[in-house]
Amino acid sequence: MILSTIDIGTNTILMVTAEARPDGTIQILGDEHAIARLGKGVDASRTIVPETFSRMADFLLRYRQIAESHNAERIIAFGTSAIRDASNQQEFIAQMTERTGITIEVLSGNDEARWTYRGALFGIASAASQSPAVAVLDIGGGSTEIAVGNGSQLQNSISLDIGAVRAAERCFSGLPPSAAELANARKFACAELAKTFELPPQTIAVGVAGTVTTLGAMHAGMEQFNAEALNGRWLPAGFIHSTAERLAGLTLAETAAIPQINSGRADIILAGAIILDEFMRRYQLPALMVSTRGVRYGVMLREFGQQSPQ
Repeated sequence: MILSTIDIGTNTILMVTAEARPDGTIQILGDEHAIARLGKGVDASRTIVPETFSRMADFLLRYRQIAESHNAERIIAFGTSAIRDASNQQEFIAQMTERTGITIEVLSGNDEARWTYRGALFGIASAASQSPAVAVLDIGGGSTEIAVGNGSQLQNSISLDIGAVRAAERCFSGLPPSAAELANARKFACAELAKTFELPPQTIAVGVAGTVTTLGAMHAGMEQFNAEALNGRWLPAGFIHSTAERLAGLTLAETAAIPQINSGRADIILAGAIILDEFMRRYQLPALMVSTRGVRYGVMLREFGQQSPQ
């Protein structure tokens, strides 16, 4: 069976296409990434703005063509924080179905955490299993999920109303931010992280999504993004902190000039780095492991009927 799963996030739209083979293995046929900024302004207005509708339909139609080129038998699309928060959620979903033929499922925060945990460990489960507990961190555009488990067994999770887009829109008037704006962003991150649970002893952290992969690529000095080379790489807490401090002093143009930072992420990477830095400080973690997978892989496993990462 071949299927494609599409993750319609607050900042990005991602799609993985995979084939489940008779012997139980899964082959990844394609992995697409784009920055669509669905959630622009959603934190303040609680609505998906009208001009976003056509842009998202164009992305979905392009992804549908790619899925069909892989002979996908099914396309599963799902939305997360921005769609959860939008008062015009049903109008957006109906229009996307009408324009593209793709129906969008809305994941709850708990479901997003659960399937992010499954997906993050896909391909790195053996490395992660060296610790008695694993905490998966997903810094999205509108929300941040933390999921803790032991191997394939999820034990606890939480979804926080803070993400890179939400924090940037709420705290920064421009880049570089003022000292007061920077302090407010850290205060916002600390307040949200204070709502979380304690981690078991000897927990290792695994991070997914754009903030983590971007900082991972910066740490590796990658001239071109290489998901396979980055997957499973350790990102030291000291590098995360120094990078957040460095980004805090840069203009938007200076940030965008850093080779590993996509131009569509330049205005929010500082906010994401602050959330990541405060997460590391909150739990006094020396490093976290980078996973280039995530919730789209978890939903893929759900659809294939597998309850544990491979």
